[in-house]
Formats: sequence, C-alpha cells, structure tokens
Amino acid sequence: RIQVNGGNIDSSFRGVLTFNSISSFLAGMPASYTINIGNPRIGLRRTEWHSYAQDDWKVTPRLTLNLGLRYELNTAPREVCDRIPHEYLLVTDKNNFAPRFGFAWQAFNKTVVRGGYGIFYNVVETTFLGLTRFNPPLIRTFSVVNPTFPNLSAQARAGLPSGLVVPNPNTRTPYAQHLNFTIERELFNPQSTLSVAYVGTLGRKLSRTRRPNGGEQLPQGLRPDPTVGVVNVLETSANSSYHSLQIDYTQRFNSDLQVRAAYTYSKFIDDISDIASSNTNLDRGVIPFDENRLYLDRAISTWDIPHILTFTYIYRLPLFRANRFLGGWTISGVNTIQSGRPYTIYTGTNTPLGNNNNRPLDVAGSLIRHPSSATPITYSPGFNALALRPANGTFGTLGRNTERGDAYFDSSVSLSKDFVMNEHIRLQLRGELFNVFNVTNFRDVDNVMTSPTFGRYTSAFDPRRAQLAVRIVF
Repeated sequence: RIQVNGGNIDSSFRGVLTFNSISSFLAGMPASYTINIGNPRIGLRRTEWHSYAQDDWKVTPRLTLNLGLRYELNTAPREVCDRIPHEYLLVTDKNNFAPRFGFAWQAFNKTVVRGGYGIFYNVVETTFLGLTRFNPPLIRTFSVVNPTFPNLSAQARAGLPSGLVVPNPNTRTPYAQHLNFTIERELFNPQSTLSVAYVGTLGRKLSRTRRPNGGEQLPQGLRPDPTVGVVNVLETSANSSYHSLQIDYTQRFNSDLQVRAAYTYSKFIDDISDIASSNTNLDRGVIPFDENRLYLDRAISTWDIPHILTFTYIYRLPLFRANRFLGGWTISGVNTIQSGRPYTIYTGTNTPLGNNNNRPLDVAGSLIRHPSSATPITYSPGFNALALRPANGTFGTLGRNTERGDAYFDSSVSLSKDFVMNEHIRLQLRGELFNVFNVTNFRDVDNVMTSPTFGRYTSAFDPRRAQLAVRIVF
C-alpha cells in the first residue's frame, strides 16, 4: 500500500505583485496582482500487487537455464478524499506481464558465457499525477490589473483556467527491457578474471509532458483552444535506448592485495531525460521543442557518458602485522575518469508555441568550443550573436544536447586501522581523502544565450575534502 502526501502553500497562494520598474515599486504602484485560492494539499493512495514464478533448470552439467514470469498490478493513484475530478484520474493498466530468461554455459574449463533478458515495469510517478491538484475547481486564480493598496483584490476576477494538468487516457505503465551477454574467462590463475559484456536497456512508454495549447508566452487569441490557457498533458509516449560494452579485469595477487579495472563504452539516446515537477514555468528541458515534430527531441540523453574508466585497489599492509597495536593497516582507493555530460543551448527567446525553449540556428563556425576552459563556449571573433537567433515565429535548427561539458577525474584514497578489542568487538579508525589532486571538475554551463554569463561554467564538483571517522564493529 503506497501513500504520498504533498502540496505546499507557496507564494502563488500568498499573492504575487508585479511592478514594471524599480521606480514604480518605490512608489507603490504595482502593475498586477495575482493570487491562487484553494487548497493545494493532496493525498494519493495506490496498491501494488506483485507475483512471480521462476525455475532454474540444469539442462546439462555445463548449461543452466533461468526461466520466470512476473505479473504486476499497480493500481492507478486515487486521492484519499476524492478531491481530484474523475476526468483527471489515470486508468489502471492491467497488462503488465514481465517474462525473464537467463542462462549460464561453461563453454570451456576456464570460460563461462552468461546472458539474460527481462522486462521490468516502473509505476507512473505519483508526483506526476499530483500536479492535477492545481486544476479548477480545486484551485482558482484571481488577478487584478493596476491594483491599489490596501485592498489589492478589490476588483479581482477569476482568469481563464491555465496550468491545467490532464492525464492522457491512453497512459500505460512505463517499462524497460534489460539485455546482457557476458563472456568471463580465467586468465593467469583462479584469482585473475576478465569479463567482456554487452549490456543494454530499452526504455518504453516513459513519462513526458506535452503542451498542445501552447506555453505561457503564447497570446491567448493564438491558442488552439482560446477558452483555456496552458494545458499540460501527461502521457507515457517517450522512449530511450542504452547500449554498452563493459570490460572488467580483476586480479587478486595474494590475500593482502587486490586490484580491479573496469571500462564502459556506451551510448544513451532518449526523447526526454526528466519529468515535470510543476504545472507552470516548466524547466526548458522537459517541454517538447515542437508539438508537431516530437522526433526533434530524440537525441543523446542528458545522462549519456560514453566513456567511464575506473581503477580500484585494496592493500592490507603487512607492516607490524603480528602486533595488535601497530598492525592492521589497510589502504584503498578509487580512481575514475569519465566523459562530460551533454547539454542543450537555448536562445532565451520563445518558440512559435510560446515556450521559452527555442534553440539557436545551426550556423557553421559561429561558436568555438573549449570544454576544459572556464568558458567552454564563445562566439567566433567578429561574429554577431544576434545572427544565431531565429526570427519571431520560427524555430531554431540546432539540435538537442549538441554540446558536451568537461571530462571528470577523481582520485580518492582511504587509510584505515583496525583494533581488535576482543573476539566480538573491533574498532576501526579511518582517514579518507576525496579528490586527492584537487582537480577542478566543472559541472553546469550557462547555456542561455540571453544571459550575461552565457558560455561560462556556473558550478563545479567538490574540491579536495578530508574526513576522519571512528567505526565500531560488533
């Protein structure tokens, strides 16, 4: 039984004043006043019924099959006090069968081949449906033009319903198909293994938000339905695909020293990389670029990291091992190098649909990329930045997630000392150092062209950090 309670009284329920200038603010002359009336709190309830059957079948001494079937019934969320109108409720998807298949084959004395396939379901996010709490009659928005103090709402009137959240009746349970095929080989001795694997994930019926009636900046008269404002349609129509080559080498030299190296080469493509968390002023990245051409959003995922190399080690120092007070030292570490994450450039202007997520024109030679610089994107010398902005009423031509941030490097080390108090209690002292070389790993880029800091990194990952810890194991 799952319950999610949420909803806060934010500034929109306390009233928002808008001023045209600083002088009008100082003079106490607001241009508008808007306030939401109602109760945004909500309590969602749903039930999960899961069952499965599985069997391991040893076909031959060298071949074992894993067979299974899982069924999930995840009821659609309902509001505990029936505050959500029927037309905004999801329908329970009852077609959630998930077959599983796996095998392990000892091809040779020192070589094992493994593989598997399975379907794995994920419930529709309850916060996704929870956005319907902003729909009338639960919440009504009142506004006044040129209000006067002290009674700001004296002439307030209810505006057109806007920010509506409407679930698509064809919404289904999101799921993923997981695939893997691995060859594992013993190399020099039983403590030395190498594995090479293909690992893939195909996401289907993923959650997304569409805006068929335009965004906040679309004039009311140009909306397909001029009787309402912004309409957010919740649906499960997005897809993703992840494919990777994963290589893993483990070497245990003796009982004291073990090392492991792992490398992943992958590609991650999706239609959308996050879900909406509000009914208004959505993040640019979760709004479709063009409602009529959704394929323009299919690109490298925001979470795509093509290369990841990791090296780890554990070494129990043999020094003073026989001495219970001076011995018991262990040093371990993790070293990681990986590609930077992709991001999209936005013009800071509106699309023809009234959403603030237009992209620039794709003009060759207009931008210079230096991912490892503090300013990874700059305009070419003498180039007019305005030439990259699409004309009013038109779309840009640069794709989604065409840029990539700086690579990431981290080296962390730990030194620990064990004190054996008695046969049941062990005391451990640990000193840990993160980002040993104090490398500046840049993080987020200002990717909006109208921003005065466009093209600069706005944050970085943590610098060098140290911590001490005492641990009692009993």
